[in-house]
Amino acid sequence: MVVPAKPASLVKKETRAAEIALKKTAVAKKSAVLQKARRKEIIKRTAKYYKQYEAADKEEIRLNREAKANGNYYVPGEAKLAFVIRLRGVNNIPPKPRKKKKVPTATLR
Repeated sequence: MVVPAKPASLVKKETRAAEIALKKTAVAKKSAVLQKARRKEIIKRTAKYYKQYEAADKEEIRLNREAKANGNYYVPGEAKLAFVIRLRGVNNIPPKPRKKKKVPTATLR
C-alpha cells in the first residue's frame, strides 16, 4: 500500500488557490492600467478647468479696468446661497437627522 504524498483535497485546494492568485494578479494589472488612463484623463480635465478659471479671472480684471476707464464701478458676481428652513416640526423624524435639524435652531435662540 502506497501512501500519497498529499491528500487529493489538499492538492485541489492548492490548485484553486493558484488559479485565484493568477486571476487576482491579472485583475490587478488590468485595474492599474485603467487607473493610469483615468489619472491622465483627470489631469487633462484639471488643465481644462484651470484654463477656464484663469480666463474667468482675466475677464473679471478686464471688466473692472473697463468700468474704471469709463468712470463706472464694476460689481463682481456673488456666490449663490440658499438658506432653507423646515416649516414642519421634527416629529416623526429619526434621531440623527432630528439632531442635525435641531442644532441650527438652538444657535438662533
